[in-house]
Amino acid sequence: MQEEGIEGKTRSILISGASIAGPVLAYWLNRYGCKVTVVERAPAVRSGGYPIDIRGTAMDVVDRMGLLTAVQAAHTESRTLRFVDAQGKDIATISPYDLAANEERDVELPRGALTTLFYDLTKDSAVRYQFNDSIETLEDIQAKVEVGFKSGEHGSYDVVIGTDGLHSNTRRLVFGPEEPFRRDLGFTCNLFSMPKILSFHTGRSSIPNLDERQR
Repeated sequence: MQEEGIEGKTRSILISGASIAGPVLAYWLNRYGCKVTVVERAPAVRSGGYPIDIRGTAMDVVDRMGLLTAVQAAHTESRTLRFVDAQGKDIATISPYDLAANEERDVELPRGALTTLFYDLTKDSAVRYQFNDSIETLEDIQAKVEVGFKSGEHGSYDVVIGTDGLHSNTRRLVFGPEEPFRRDLGFTCNLFSMPKILSFHTGRSSIPNLDERQR
């Protein structure tokens, strides 16, 4: 469904980044009559990434987009976060729902599952996706933004929006290098998925057949 354009004028919008915010914004702008292009440097929608929590008003937005049932079906249903020391003894245990405002409604799902839902909702609409490409130059010319792409293509847009993540190329082109604005806190966090092979017991964790797999 596409509603009447904002103020009766069809605006051309370029969104950089096709992860979470990009496709969601593209959906709503397209619905209200804008001509939307989403440019993404990856060759396709990314499937990896840290799980995403959807809470509060974000659940209302998902519901209005018609994706509530699909999002709930992809819920990871994490039961326990358990911190152990080198000997496998529990340091702390916490329920993910201790961090949630509404256990009955809030969900957590894999990032790739969420990006795919948003992309599938918009890929057959008037939204144009431009994969394997990125913004290389931006130039304000009167009421338009002239954009040069890495592919060599050029375009003219009313608005350019950067949703391309922490180290945003769009933000760099507008404001310069990120170093003067970034403050590192000195921590590194590595996240990964693994098969469910842990058998937890009170005060201790064990990995079945670990010795056999290490041979």
